[in-house]
Amino acid sequence: MSLSAHVFADEDVKTIANHVSDICLSKDFQGLKQELEALYRQSGVDNPGFIAFHDALYTMLTQEESTPNRKIESY
Repeated sequence: MSLSAHVFADEDVKTIANHVSDICLSKDFQGLKQELEALYRQSGVDNPGFIAFHDALYTMLTQEESTPNRKIESY
């Protein structure tokens, strides 16, 4: 069984963790997560909070990738 793994230096991991936390604390992320969670809850999705968090984070990362100069504003 072959697993492809990326080896990150401690500083790389810290940078990634800080970046993700900045996204998660942003007004845009919080609003999107709340909106998605309400929709998922109404639709009867299991674990709406978890799924909304996942989808909001994925959306923000994808959006950021397509617009690299976009600033994220934290609370």
